[in-house]
Amino acid sequence: MHILLGALMGYLLGSFPTGYVLVKLLKGEDLRKRGSGHIGGLNVTRQAGLPAGAFTALVDAGKAYAAVALAGFWLGDPWAQAAAGIAAVSGHNWSIFLGFSGGVGVAALAGASLAYTPALALLLILVLAAVWLGAIFFFHAHRARATIGIMLAAILLVWPLGLDMPGIVLVSGCCLPVIIRSAQDWNRVYDT
Repeated sequence: MHILLGALMGYLLGSFPTGYVLVKLLKGEDLRKRGSGHIGGLNVTRQAGLPAGAFTALVDAGKAYAAVALAGFWLGDPWAQAAAGIAAVSGHNWSIFLGFSGGVGVAALAGASLAYTPALALLLILVLAAVWLGAIFFFHAHRARATIGIMLAAILLVWPLGLDMPGIVLVSGCCLPVIIRSAQDWNRVYDT
């Protein structure tokens, strides 16, 4: 029952379409019809500027962080926390409020991971972000393909890092929705 409650809470928190609402308020536009069509911080930055994009990314990370933290506080079950995190990323990617459209889920993944294991997640996020940025800017890697590669690396790296099984499931399970959404952009041609 705790797992189901955690998943439900996570999905509802994750489903709040931060970027969509912000761009609608600032520009009067449907973010899903602009740029990449995703509702996350990167597309918000392209459409409404860096402050709006940074705000979106922070809120997207915060809603997944809150889901995992609240599941731990209210339910006291690490498996409920894992379910809440995975559901928060899935809710962000397939929001019930937007007809099951949404973002890619990278910021939500970071927030969920930070709530469960702050020090380890921060280290993993910094290393993988540096590798991703290096691949994009120095080797001109395709963004979606680089994201999928980083998510697969995270799934492999999380096993030997000493996390308990719910933590491994949380990080790995949160990577899967990011991979699925990024795969949709496998052949996308980026303007910038």
